[in-house]
Amino acid sequence: MLLLATLIALFAERLAPRLAERRSLAWFDRYAGALAGRLTVPGGLALTVLVAPWALLAVAVQSLLHGVLWGLLELAFSVLVLFLALRPGSVDPAVDGYVAAREKGEDGAARHHAEHLLGGAAPQAVEDEVRAVADTLLIEANERWVAPLLWFVLLGPLGAVVYRLTAHVEQQSEAGSLREAARLLRVALDWLPARLLAGMYILSGSFEEGLNAWRQRGQLSVDTPREASAASRALELEQANRDLLLRVGRAALRTEEYSVTTEISEAGDIEADASIVRAARGLVLRSLIALVAIIALLTLGGWIA
Repeated sequence: MLLLATLIALFAERLAPRLAERRSLAWFDRYAGALAGRLTVPGGLALTVLVAPWALLAVAVQSLLHGVLWGLLELAFSVLVLFLALRPGSVDPAVDGYVAAREKGEDGAARHHAEHLLGGAAPQAVEDEVRAVADTLLIEANERWVAPLLWFVLLGPLGAVVYRLTAHVEQQSEAGSLREAARLLRVALDWLPARLLAGMYILSGSFEEGLNAWRQRGQLSVDTPREASAASRALELEQANRDLLLRVGRAALRTEEYSVTTEISEAGDIEADASIVRAARGLVLRSLIALVAIIALLTLGGWIA
């Protein structure tokens, strides 16, 4: 059932982009808005109040539906939860539009699509813009697909609900203790999926270059003092996750000669060719397929239920 729910949710994500675009967490925003003025508690407790009821509800519904109608209702519920837990929206239309516009030399249209994909202003130089879009695809694959999928596999609907709502609270909250608490939990939940995705990049791309990038990343780690704040720890952990995905992903794509630098932004230039964006999306897609294949093997082998 786990494998079937995963396949149905991912196929719906890929084959029904219009449905994915309409996917929304507005219902949760209304719930959070109703409690916004009453949550005068520390950020961690406020996050628990916002997320825990829905996580417990997911567990309760799954338990009630277990075995009903030969498990079909539980399957339908699992598919719905995982589909909603995948990051709202679809990147395929914007990626297709960006690549087409950049290949035709339509700078205005390309920049419009780039800003949509980047969630903000795009770099002025075309080379930087292309690289930024490709990097975004490599990084966001973790939050968009791999992290919710992995926690769904490990914990069922509970894991998917906790991850997506935590990430959503972080995105929607203003600066403060609630946002810091959500960010710390989200980056902690990202740690394992990021390493799994980096491994899939190695298997799905240039194996030797990707593996070398993985091995050399340790040279960039920086120890955080024990007295550092939660925000500092979250920032360091997030940077480590991003650094790993970018370095391994870039190396697996062979977009540049791999070299160890002190800052991600100091990596070598790449050509202003939209094909690198198409290649990055292809690497992400192949990595997802490899991950699903591993889940299938573990399921059929009886390692996971």
